[in-house]
Amino acid sequence: MDAKWIITACFTLLGWLGHCQEKSTVVPVDCVNAWPRSLCNSTLKLYGKDICTKDHFFGRYECCVTCAEALHITVDKGKFEGKNNFTYYHPKCPNPTDAVMAAGGESWESWCKQWITEEEGPTICQTPLIQYRCYKTCNVACKP
Repeated sequence: MDAKWIITACFTLLGWLGHCQEKSTVVPVDCVNAWPRSLCNSTLKLYGKDICTKDHFFGRYECCVTCAEALHITVDKGKFEGKNNFTYYHPKCPNPTDAVMAAGGESWESWCKQWITEEEGPTICQTPLIQYRCYKTCNVACKP
């Protein structure tokens, strides 16, 4: 056998194995208040508890514990059972999407791919803002 053929076969096999490997699933961040409780409470006073279900980023990632309490949802060790449009997992699960930019309605997907592969690496998917913007690209779980 020719050495070039063996090297080519090895690289082909490695490429195939890499392609077949399933992308690992990222665990959703725990339900916590990223904002101070006083700011969460002030926002709820101003906009009402509906903001928790209408603004997924605010309700799930910025003031999750405060919203859960306002909606009478029990949080246990950072997890909760979603109800009344207040969800622990992406609202579109099992077919989540990346968030859409407010200006222009364009998906964050291309930005997510670049940021994850070229800038920070996959560990950035463990942060609330990135999970919100890049749920699909980060492959955040849709069920336990």
